[in-house]
Amino acid sequence: MKNKNFYKVGFFLLAFLIFSAEKTVAASNCNGIVGKWTKLEDSPVLSSDYKIMISKDGKYQTIIGLQEWNNSQITVDLFVSSDYGVSWIKKRTLVSVSSSGLSMDLTMSPSGKYQMVKSNSDLVLSNDFGNTWRSLGGAFSFYWDMAISNDGKYQLGVGSSVYVSSDFGNNFSKKVDLSGVGSDTKIHLSSDGKYQFLTGTRPSNSNNYEDIYSSDYGASWQVMSGPQERISDFKISADGKYLFLSTFHMKNDGSSGGYKDFSVFSSSDYGVSWKKLKTKLADENYYYSVEMSEDGKYRLLADIGGCYNRVCSDNEFFSSDDYGENWKEITILKGVKIEGIRDGFQPVRMSADGKVQMVTFKNPFITYSSLDYGKNWSKDKISINVIPQDILISEDGRFRLLTTYSFSLYTYCNAEFIPGDLDEDGDVDANDFSIFQINYKKTNSDNPANLDGIPPVSTNDFSIFQKNYTGSKK
Repeated sequence: MKNKNFYKVGFFLLAFLIFSAEKTVAASNCNGIVGKWTKLEDSPVLSSDYKIMISKDGKYQTIIGLQEWNNSQITVDLFVSSDYGVSWIKKRTLVSVSSSGLSMDLTMSPSGKYQMVKSNSDLVLSNDFGNTWRSLGGAFSFYWDMAISNDGKYQLGVGSSVYVSSDFGNNFSKKVDLSGVGSDTKIHLSSDGKYQFLTGTRPSNSNNYEDIYSSDYGASWQVMSGPQERISDFKISADGKYLFLSTFHMKNDGSSGGYKDFSVFSSSDYGVSWKKLKTKLADENYYYSVEMSEDGKYRLLADIGGCYNRVCSDNEFFSSDDYGENWKEITILKGVKIEGIRDGFQPVRMSADGKVQMVTFKNPFITYSSLDYGKNWSKDKISINVIPQDILISEDGRFRLLTTYSFSLYTYCNAEFIPGDLDEDGDVDANDFSIFQINYKKTNSDNPANLDGIPPVSTNDFSIFQKNYTGSKK
């Protein structure tokens, strides 16, 4: 009878051969940049007016931004990267438009395969990770917002009407005419595109905002119940069931400046009914930034208060791990000031599963992170002195892209975010496979291969390892 270890080794060898033939890349490898903020030296040189999007693993990135000013005309260039921002290729120049009234935006599917980019009336689409682009033509004006479902099948554009494509952007049809659209008008989709929420329209002769939604992939639309207020931040779960948003209302009593009411609302039934969170509404100067995991369970709320000349104090941050039913204060952040919250800077970010959570302070640039669903927080080491414009994070929370107002790009990767990266070199490869083999079946508490936290190392740990395996070491 053959030794059991023979079958064990044979099992892993067979699995390894399967890996080599068919790899599943679920985690970002960040092009080998691990453990520190690294400036991307070859990023495009643009002005501070630009937009950027990244795929769920951070590998694919697209930038549009102002390139030239010439007699009150501007040029908007489009650049793409397929190596985590290390190198960039200019793909096209969008039409020159007047410097006043510029509206540029972009969006992409989580994989990065399907992308939409617009500069005023110039709208281009890609279905091959930004490699090639085609113009949609002048028949559609997606002036305000765009969105794409996870698989790219459903693509939406918002102008004076809502346009929907159900064939990967090949054809668009007008679904509903809009009134009172503007810079507050935004579109939000569930991951499959079935649930679509349009916020920020304001009918004529009305002081209230009106939000509409579709529950049938954009085929029909109706008015959504709930807050008829100006929405400042909106998050939707992957299935569209959970909605989490913050609002503010301008004063309409004849006084100048300031705000009337800041609120936070939550829905757990696709927007049919709403619950208003108890917050510090007695103070007129509060602003709320919200974040939510894809399943709606984990949430962050930045309670920004006492603002004057864009400098805010008395900030408070809260987290929830039960779909927003109960909240606890993140005490390590109490009293830390945030500057620039009113200019669109969003301080809270979260990985898709909620495990990695992050709060960013703008000036000085400081970040705090939690790697255990918001239970414990620590201050991150920062070795650069910049003023951030925004921070984008990958789906697994490991890759971070920092944009600044001087248009410098920085990336940061942390190897410990990847289950299975046993040698902590930024990926899960053959070296990690060897370590896993050595530690299989061992019961010691510090076993690096114990990926599910339950000893001994078993087939469940191997399944986790297999999910994140990226191939042989190059």
